[in-house]
Amino acid sequence: MNGSLRKKFIGYKLSRIGKRYLTMMTKEREEIMGSIQRVDKSIKDTDKLLYSFLPNMPKIWQERRERARIDQEKQSREEEKLDRFWKPIRDKAAARFEKECSICYNSFRHH
Repeated sequence: MNGSLRKKFIGYKLSRIGKRYLTMMTKEREEIMGSIQRVDKSIKDTDKLLYSFLPNMPKIWQERRERARIDQEKQSREEEKLDRFWKPIRDKAAARFEKECSICYNSFRHH
């Protein structure tokens, strides 16, 4: 009788362990499926957003090129201002055959 009760007890414990593992695996499967669904939704949302921008892309690229052109012109104007300011100073340094700036001690080329 001891062996029979022992077998029933072990069977009961094994069935409890099996149910616990089944419950854990079910929860994990649900979490994984939820993650997959969230990724799928994110991909769909990204696709919608991308396709909503596609008709506007030429306009966006044109605006970006225009901003780059304006920035380039602004930089050129700034360089021209600096060149006008520094030209007399460079000319004096060139006349004295100096090889480096007397302010920062960097070497410079005479044009």
